[in-house]
Amino acid sequence: MSRFGIQSLRANSRSTFIYVLFGMLIIVFIFTFGTNGPSGCGTSVVSPLVTVYDDVIDARRLTLADSLAPRSQGWWSRTRFVLQPAYAEDVQTLNQLEVMAASRLPIDSPAFESKGWLRFSGFRRATQSGDDDKTLFLINDLVEASLVAREARALGLKASRREIEDRILFDGLYDPDTGVISKESMQNFLSSLGTTKEALASFMADEILREKMIQLVAATVVVSDAEIDAAWSAMNDQVRFEYVGFDPKKLAPLVPVTAEEIAVAAKDSTAIKAWYDGHKGDFQRARATKIRTLLIAAPSQAAIDAEADATKKQDMSAKRADAQQKASELATAIRAESDPEKRREAFTSAVSENSNDEDTKALGGLRDDLLTESDLSEEINPEVAKAAIALEKDGLSAVVAAETGFWLLLCDDVRIEKNLSVEQATDAIAPQVAKESKAKAWSEAEAKSLLAAVKNGTSLEDAVKAWNADHKPKGDTIPGGPTQAEPPVAEKEQGASETKKTDGTTPDSDAKDPAGDGANANEVKATQKADGDATTTPAEDTLPTPKAKTEAAEGTANGADTESGTPQLKLDTTTLKLNAGDRIPGTIELDAPPKPSVGFSGALRVSKSPLFGQRQSHTFASGDFDFPASATAEQIAADRPVDADDEQWAKVPGVGVNPELMGRLFSSTQEKPLIDKVYASEDGQRFYVIQLSERKAPEISDDTAQEKAEMQRKLRAQRQREAYKAWYVGILAAAEAKGGIQFEETYKTLLEQVIQKQQRRTGAQGK
Repeated sequence: MSRFGIQSLRANSRSTFIYVLFGMLIIVFIFTFGTNGPSGCGTSVVSPLVTVYDDVIDARRLTLADSLAPRSQGWWSRTRFVLQPAYAEDVQTLNQLEVMAASRLPIDSPAFESKGWLRFSGFRRATQSGDDDKTLFLINDLVEASLVAREARALGLKASRREIEDRILFDGLYDPDTGVISKESMQNFLSSLGTTKEALASFMADEILREKMIQLVAATVVVSDAEIDAAWSAMNDQVRFEYVGFDPKKLAPLVPVTAEEIAVAAKDSTAIKAWYDGHKGDFQRARATKIRTLLIAAPSQAAIDAEADATKKQDMSAKRADAQQKASELATAIRAESDPEKRREAFTSAVSENSNDEDTKALGGLRDDLLTESDLSEEINPEVAKAAIALEKDGLSAVVAAETGFWLLLCDDVRIEKNLSVEQATDAIAPQVAKESKAKAWSEAEAKSLLAAVKNGTSLEDAVKAWNADHKPKGDTIPGGPTQAEPPVAEKEQGASETKKTDGTTPDSDAKDPAGDGANANEVKATQKADGDATTTPAEDTLPTPKAKTEAAEGTANGADTESGTPQLKLDTTTLKLNAGDRIPGTIELDAPPKPSVGFSGALRVSKSPLFGQRQSHTFASGDFDFPASATAEQIAADRPVDADDEQWAKVPGVGVNPELMGRLFSSTQEKPLIDKVYASEDGQRFYVIQLSERKAPEISDDTAQEKAEMQRKLRAQRQREAYKAWYVGILAAAEAKGGIQFEETYKTLLEQVIQKQQRRTGAQGK
């Protein structure tokens, strides 16, 4: 006797938990559909939901469907009720991976001889309105079962008593002593489902007839050898193309803008605020320091105060006083060195000989990060943090007393604080907003200009070189945009007399007066507050050395645009007038990643696609029950069969779905490789100039026959499921046109509740 196998539900049909669970479910439906709702397996009248011709789908049938439906709502498990179908042997072993794999096999596959309950996996109706709500989803499935069963009966198909009993009866219903069905067990089972034997038999009959109709529809699907030969050729006839991409985001810094356009952008407060919020780190950041530390350990004052033994207390106090004296002597000796380099050498020597801070002793006391005051408080303690953050570059602290002992601090570098409001930053942001607003149209126009040059006989490589030469930015990219006069910037070398910024970029040039204090950018002065010397400046605001001034005059030390497409706002080091020790307040610096090898951000380059076929392998889903146990739902879904109207076959690598471009690539030749049209990416945000690079003809091998057989199997499986889906769309539309489907008031009330729930959810997400 085959088992019914609705997982543990039916195997434990006498469980008190099951009774309580379904009792609660029935109560929910009573409240939902009124006092005439289902009550156990009684015969009271229940409000109808949908009428399909003469078949009334009511709340009781919906309750039964919910009891028998798969628990997961992932698309791969949406096979049918009772885990496709209910009479499965060892159905507890059924899992989503098997259901997925089974949906990749033709309905007559030999694999189903041992796992027949998986035969109808993947045969699903098309998605309908309301399917995102579980209750409406189940109602749509019940309508499908009713309509399809009606069509089956019209063709003379029947569900036999034996077929129905095979779905309903399972080992747990039989008395182990007599081998006869136990009335008590059967009644308990039916009560747990909130149904009657007749209603359950009718439900199963519709499911059986649906499966028989699926088999009839699937039998009409034929995939010819000629079609497979063509598909195989389409997969193995491959091309590679060269392309030049115009990305408005990266090219935005190169877009020329006028003073009038910048003025208009400056008045667009919404755009200015959005740009400011998106780059807030460029305008607001805490002061940070790269610090060296030396610790002379000593008993804590708290421990001394708490010590009850007078002798020990005196000894601990003496040790703390000695430590303080030692730290003071070291500070005096280090401070005696006026030269910054010699002072650093003296400090590191003192660390190696005296420091009790084992974490930094081997590094000369250096904490190799720029740290804010909060970072230092967490890493060391608040007293040290407060003293460290107040130091200027090369400044030496006084002795700092702490619970762990006495600290000396030497500042290696400083990143200045920024705290600019959106109003203060508007003059710097407006050019960027103006450029970005024009970038898309400008990029498309530039792509068409490059294509025209190639059409006129220039090679793609030479056209790109010429474009890059024409668009090399000057150091001054604001407000009028770049010109070709200046070469790309060379990053300054770091030397003893010249400090490179900690993020690898060069000093800022051509900034406005973002602080709004009236100071001219060429005559900025400030007071440095170093404890020792006032001869050096913070790392990110390095003063121009004679070498830097010379390089700048030769056009090799101005700032370059970053790879991210964001321009650097820099101070002009060729005209900046500063006295030794002056700081540059409020400088806007946009941190940059390493510069691209081509010389400047936004520079074009010729790239190549991978080899790919006109029909790609992902359009043929993998089959068999062969998914690894470690596969994730996302990995499985990525290999989902495509629908008949899916255009993923035309997905051009790097560009996206574009059937026209796909066709032109495979019709181009080595003699005429250029695609004489600029194509946009699938999202419309990038533009491409494309030409054929390589064509690889299909190669027949020993595995070709097997590859074609596998393709034919997979394509048949896909087409069979598409055929059923399309057939059901037709009969559903015909029934609706004839008025054969009537949604009752109870259903409309339920639908209204679902809509309200979705609106509340949408509103909550929008807050």
